[in-house]
Amino acid sequence: MTNEQLDALLPCPFCGGVARRRTLGPDEFGNEGGDVIECSTCEASSHVEFGYKENLVSSWNRRTDTALRARAEAAEADAGVLRELDSHMFAVQHNPNCPSPWLVRMPGKSASIDMKPYATFDPDVPLTEDILGFGKTFKEAASRALAAHNERKGKQDAGQ
Repeated sequence: MTNEQLDALLPCPFCGGVARRRTLGPDEFGNEGGDVIECSTCEASSHVEFGYKENLVSSWNRRTDTALRARAEAAEADAGVLRELDSHMFAVQHNPNCPSPWLVRMPGKSASIDMKPYATFDPDVPLTEDILGFGKTFKEAASRALAAHNERKGKQDAGQ
């Protein structure tokens, strides 16, 4: 590898932004002369390196590799849930004001999604028969809806 390849900074592991290396000045709270790598987008940074600065770039890049690999694995897991969900009828709702803001609905007893309320204080309002999956993430809500759907399907297949 050439020095140019060794000095090339990989993107930020948190947001994918452009990383830059800089030497800290006298106004940097006792870190004058130290080098740091920072993201130009989200301002994430490496540790401050004073002595053996040659490892700063390789440390940043190794950290980036690990974070990118973790993000890729998470994306693949999400894609698996989407692939399974894709073969079913479903609706998605999102309410950022709820503790579990994601809701995935699948048809319940009927062949369609009724979109009726799942909770109400009015006893005269009919509640949904949809299969519901709530979650803090879309993947969590989808996984719960699919599990409930598969459980109901298993009971139907068993004649219960």
